[in-house]
Amino acid sequence: HPIFTPPYSPELNMAEAVFKSLKEYMSNKIFYTIEDVKNCIKQFFEENKYKFNLNAITYLELDKTER
Repeated sequence: HPIFTPPYSPELNMAEAVFKSLKEYMSNKIFYTIEDVKNCIKQFFEENKYKFNLNAITYLELDKTER
């Protein structure tokens, strides 16, 4: 049986907490290249991996470098 959630329920979506923290971490920073953005995201997850227990860097393919 499907269980439906309310249309807007961020407290039930774990990704909301991760992206809220990421947004706060990245705020008020200036990025000149996409590599700067990727490095900032990598640093965020490396510093906070104990909180989220995610392997988001690999999932988002941020561990692969473009050539």
